[in-house]
Amino acid sequence: MEVMVFVSNPRDFTSWPREQKIERLRRVMDWHEQAEAMTGDAAPYMWGSHQVLSQIALSELTDLRIIVHRVESLRELDERLSNDPLRLYSRYKTVLLTPLQNDREDDFKRLELSRNALFEKADDAAKAEISKSLSHFKAAPSFVGKYQPATPENPIVPYSSSSIMKADERPVRVLIHGMNPPEYMAWDDLRKLAHYEKVIWWHDHIADMQEKGMLSHVWGTHDFCAADTMSYRSASGATVYKAKSLDEFDEIYRLDPLRDHGHFWSVILKGMDYQRLDDETMLKQIGG
Repeated sequence: MEVMVFVSNPRDFTSWPREQKIERLRRVMDWHEQAEAMTGDAAPYMWGSHQVLSQIALSELTDLRIIVHRVESLRELDERLSNDPLRLYSRYKTVLLTPLQNDREDDFKRLELSRNALFEKADDAAKAEISKSLSHFKAAPSFVGKYQPATPENPIVPYSSSSIMKADERPVRVLIHGMNPPEYMAWDDLRKLAHYEKVIWWHDHIADMQEKGMLSHVWGTHDFCAADTMSYRSASGATVYKAKSLDEFDEIYRLDPLRDHGHFWSVILKGMDYQRLDDETMLKQIGG
């Protein structure tokens, strides 16, 4: 079982007294020690993040780390996070990952169930009307059906990965965590069917990216929403793209069939060893 864990500062961190800031940043350094010791089988993927925050609003984010825990059970995950030096001093987001192949099978099943629900009991006139309505949605991109389904290798990303990323022909790494938009629950069955078709196209997009060497890592996710609030999410995926530059990433991202049909969380990644250097600098700045 693999669980992607996002760890960031509390929203009010910048207003904390100096002593409390120092305490948290010292715990950040303890977190780094723990993460470095786990690199490999226990935590096969980990990244820091660049200080590219938000184009939408002023942000309280000062630091963000991403680590994927590989565990045998949820109980083991509980133990890991209970021993996390930042657990009581940070905000957390957890994403239960699944292999892309499993996610693709589930997406095809959902598409067929949706299609059958609309067409199975419809008469010829109703079927013609449904088909006419679907024709108003976008046609499939040229890469759909062009490649075999993607079989991502998802190579291990160790704690000290900055030199590996820098040496790559495409050194830029961007994590995209996408999900359906809030209004999805209010869509009628016809619009949902059109959306499910685009989800299948997304799998072809991932195969296209793998063929072109622009895919670093990709996962599907389990159908778990949120334990702390009601959620509109019904499906999501996590993708790490590779690009020569942010300009090339823009071109890549525009090809995503779901780009205009979902909500996305984007993070520009860096090696965790570089993140540690920046965290040390922040601690020094406030005299810790």
